[in-house]
Amino acid sequence: MNCFCTTLSIGDAKLEITMQGGFFRSEKNTPAALHCHSSFEVHYIRAGTYLFFMEDTVSEFSEDTLVIIAPKIYHKITPAKNGIKLSFQFRIIAGRSNDHFFDYFTKVYDFKEKALSIPYNMEEFPTLLQIISQWGDNVSESSILKLNAILTIVFLNMTEGLQQTASSRKPLGEHGNVMVDILAFIQSHYADITLETLADHVGLSKRQTERIIKTQMNETFLSLLNRYRAKIATELIQNSNLSMEEIGATCGFSTYSGFWKSFQKYIGCSPSEIKRKRSITL
Repeated sequence: MNCFCTTLSIGDAKLEITMQGGFFRSEKNTPAALHCHSSFEVHYIRAGTYLFFMEDTVSEFSEDTLVIIAPKIYHKITPAKNGIKLSFQFRIIAGRSNDHFFDYFTKVYDFKEKALSIPYNMEEFPTLLQIISQWGDNVSESSILKLNAILTIVFLNMTEGLQQTASSRKPLGEHGNVMVDILAFIQSHYADITLETLADHVGLSKRQTERIIKTQMNETFLSLLNRYRAKIATELIQNSNLSMEEIGATCGFSTYSGFWKSFQKYIGCSPSEIKRKRSITL
């Protein structure tokens, strides 16, 4: 199958979707390489059971499950049993706040989630499999339209699953708009932000700001900040020629030891281990 790329609109979010290879049959204990992506990665498990190794955690997912892996999360996937799965990637290229899909994937997910799973029976799978098996340079317009329609259904079901997850977890809660603003400000100012500058930005006291973060995200401001800094550092290690000391300083760590400890805590391995794997094809 050649690389397929399309755009879809889900609510107020515009997505770019890439599928290359797409459909996989996997045999038990097939070796896999540790890697990460700059976009979200989606796996629909049609049959079998797969182990998802994501930084310092391992999760098992079985058939009729949709699994979404966050960007910049180092992971590998191995079948625990012979299985069949469909894989593709997406990134959000446009959208606006207060749209559930846009806010969840651009704000909360980027900080708190490694992988989200949604029970899902893809009734359109046989049609999708037929389209993929016939894909080539001369693909028909009707096949493209069918594939777009199926992907739209998948993302609409994903959105419904997110809404159910959100209602049970209450990730934004009473101070949802403030929390979204807090997360966006951290994303833009992670290198030099302090609790004081963040509190000034949202118009609250430091104590109020810290309390909202603790209530909504179940961690402190410093933990939330260093978690995000560590994720940015993985991208710099993978895609730049900066030294480890330079990467730590660029991400806002005042000492290399502080950078190393935070990286080990939130990524699950040392910076040097990621550097050794930088030749892995993303």
